[in-house]
Amino acid sequence: MPNKSVFNLETIHKVGHLAEDFDGLLTNAVRDCKERPGMQKAREIKLIVRVTPDKEDPEDVIVQSVVSGKTPAREASPYKMQTTVNNGLKFAPSSPMEPDQGELFEG
Repeated sequence: MPNKSVFNLETIHKVGHLAEDFDGLLTNAVRDCKERPGMQKAREIKLIVRVTPDKEDPEDVIVQSVVSGKTPAREASPYKMQTTVNNGLKFAPSSPMEPDQGELFEG
């Protein structure tokens, strides 16, 4: 007979890959804080436990655990771009607001 555990906060890590997923999201959040210390918005890690009745047995329930993370969006600086005849866009990578500016050292 398989070993059974009481489901609670101390044993939730035994369900699927929750512990590994949580650890990965936590590592990503810390890395993002180090890479973007000026971004003061919080990084979030959520653990959601959904409990629903078992349709076949009213004495049981179905438990689904979900771990998710959210980091603030990364924003690039705005670039002014010129439209082309074929509805494409051209820009100068080294001069964000000067699409006509040529590269100083084209190679």
